[in-house]
This record gives sequence, structure tokens and C-alpha cells, in this order.
Amino acid sequence: MEKKIAHYLQTILFCPPQKRLLVAISGGIDSVVLLHLLHSLGYKQIKVLHVNFGLRGEESAGDEAFVVTLAKQYGYAYEVKAIDLATYQMENGASIQMAARDLRYQWFEELRQKEKYDYILTAHHQNDKIETFFLNLIRGTGIAGLQALKPKQGCLLRPLLSVNRQEIQQYAAENGLSWREDSSNASNKYKRNLLRNEIIPLMRKMNPNLEETFAQTLEKLDYVGTIFWDETTKLEKQILTQKEDGWYLVLDALVDAPHRIVQLYEIVRRFGFSYDQCKRMLQEKKMQTGKKMISHTHVALYDRKRWMIAPIEQWQEIPETPRLEYIAQPPYTQLSSLPQSNRIAHFDLQKLELPLQLRIWQAGDWFCPLGMAGKRKKISDLLIDQKLTTLEKQQIWVLTSADTIVWVVGLRIDERYKVEKNTQQIYTVAWI
Repeated sequence: MEKKIAHYLQTILFCPPQKRLLVAISGGIDSVVLLHLLHSLGYKQIKVLHVNFGLRGEESAGDEAFVVTLAKQYGYAYEVKAIDLATYQMENGASIQMAARDLRYQWFEELRQKEKYDYILTAHHQNDKIETFFLNLIRGTGIAGLQALKPKQGCLLRPLLSVNRQEIQQYAAENGLSWREDSSNASNKYKRNLLRNEIIPLMRKMNPNLEETFAQTLEKLDYVGTIFWDETTKLEKQILTQKEDGWYLVLDALVDAPHRIVQLYEIVRRFGFSYDQCKRMLQEKKMQTGKKMISHTHVALYDRKRWMIAPIEQWQEIPETPRLEYIAQPPYTQLSSLPQSNRIAHFDLQKLELPLQLRIWQAGDWFCPLGMAGKRKKISDLLIDQKLTTLEKQQIWVLTSADTIVWVVGLRIDERYKVEKNTQQIYTVAWI
């Protein structure tokens, strides 16, 4: 088994003994075997990590003490972190297992970056991969969910995915290793345990070689997934663009794509949108500008044949109030010499009623745009003409005099308040 793991580490995961590694150790048989293998294979630059969630009282404390002793036995550095899982779960609404996973990996990655380690190693094996596949399948998932627990994901490595539980147990017995048993593994209240203890044994009766057969099936699925992701990545570059105010999704390239719904789902699932929402996104011909779709993290808004995607909190933000500077000055002999900029507005002071007021534009607002000889125009129509996105429209302010709009800030002033040849005094407003 050592030769098998050595080959997997160096030729598949490209992780030679010279690398600096953070190794997650729970104290269970899988992680104990992983640490023993790494030590036997000459990996010296290792720091052992253990998370104590305190869910099992004295048993959790015993796990921590065991891991610390194990790290010292091998001469490895170690670090233990106590985490208040209950508070995190309550605030984020996640299951205990998902909350534990999130917090554990978050700490691992923070430590890796801070202390400049190369990789994080966990002890997931083939049986874990099979269980995760079925859990995701039962919950409902996309292509990514069926490819869960890859050998390498960024800086996260899973070297034991090359072996199964039986091989791990045999190795532990042959090398006289001791480990901690987690009493919660016997409880079927957790879905993974129910799958492991009840459902998979029934499947094994139908196929005694279940692990070997399924490992081959998942390997084939990984290859198919690679082809799918290559094509989907190319498509993503065509239809999804990131800008300062969010992501822009243009679905024209999906019109003739035979598998467009699956590809679209895998592209936008990062924003929390469901498969059904993706189906509705593809019904563009029936969409009206302003149509919204909301996930738990993002808002997608349909605007001029494209979807704009931004975090929920960005939509809820109150636009920052422009800082304006007001200057009263004598008239210019030549109007053309007045400084021109979309951030500067010049008014005839005698036509204004001071002080001017600043507010966000509202539905129904209108003014008489400069150059239109007193004709009314709705602010909403002006913003459409300017081809602003819906989010940009929400950031527009207007400057008013006695409740009459004199300037759509940054866009256009009102014809009725412009500077003319007979203007006695100019009132300049600068957006600074």
C-alpha cells in the first residue's frame, strides 16, 4: 500500500516529500493511517491540524489529546482549534455536518496562506467518494456534485482516494496502529451514517465488488466530466463577463446549444440559482426588462437582452450621496468659455430658488432636457436613452429647485435654468 500511495502522491498529485503539508487529523483510523504513511514515505515538513467542535464532551477532549500525542510521536508540529459549531450553525442555518465542514476548511486555508504551506491533505478514501456521490444524488445535484471529492482541488489533496476502507483497515492492522472510534458513527440520525450502515451494505449484497465497480464508474464519470467542463468553460467565456458592478450574462450563444440548460446551470450555480430558475432564464423571449430572480446570495435582473447578476447586499445598498460644491460667479462674456463636463452644471442664478435639494430620482419624475426647447421628458426615458443598467439607474440623483428638477446629476440640466447671454450671475454646481 505504501508503494501505491507513494506513486499516487508523486505522479498523480505531484506532491513529493519536499513539500510543506498541513494534514487534517481527526484521530480516526483513516487519518491515523494517512499520517503513518506520510511519515513512512519520508514527508518531514508536516503540521498536524485538529479541530475540536466539543460536540461529544469528554470523547472530543480525548480525540484532541490523542492527536497531540500522535503528532509528538512522529515529531510533527501541530495545532488544535476549538470551534463553536452551535453558534455558527444557528447564524447560518446549515446542518451540523455542513457547518463543521465549512468551518474546518476555512481554518485550514487561512492557516495555509498565513504560514505558506503548499498543500492541505485530508484522509478521504474511495468509500467516502461513493457515499458522497449517493448523498448528492439523493439531495439533487449537478455535474459537479457527481464529481465530488476529487483527488486534487486547488491546494487540497486527497491521497487515500486511491484505496478503499478495507485496504486501510488491513494496513492499520499490519502496522499495529491504534486510533479513536467516533461513537456518533454508529448513529443513523446522520444521513451519511444511514447510507454507510444500512443502504450500501444492501447494495453490496447485489454486487459484492461494489467498491471496485463503483470506483471504475466514477473514474469514467470523471473523464466524461472533464470533457463537459472543457466545453462549458469555453461557453462561459462567451456568455459571462465580470464588470465593476456585477456579472453580465448574455444567452445568445446558448440558442443552438443542445445541452444549454445543464451548461447554464453549472455556470451560474455559483451564484445560488436553481435548475428551475435557469430554465426560466432561457425563456428570454417572454422576459420583460426589470424581471428579477433571487437566490440566497444574488439577484439576477433582466435588462435589454441580458441578465445582470450582483450580490443581494449590493442591490440593497443606498446609493452614496454625491458631494456637490456650489459657486456663485459673475457671467462669462462668452458662454462657450464656460468649463464643460458631465460633472459640472451651470445655471442662471436668478431662475433658481435656493437652497437646492438633492434626492434619488423617482418614478414619474420629469424635466425639460437642455436643447429640447422646453419639451418634457421623463427621467426614466432619459435613463433608457443613456443605456444604463437597472443597477446604474438606482444610483441616479436629481438636483431640485422648489421641487422642480434642474439637473439630472452627471447627465443633463434643465433647459429652463440654463445660462443665457443676459444672465446676470452664474450659479455653478460641481460634483466633486
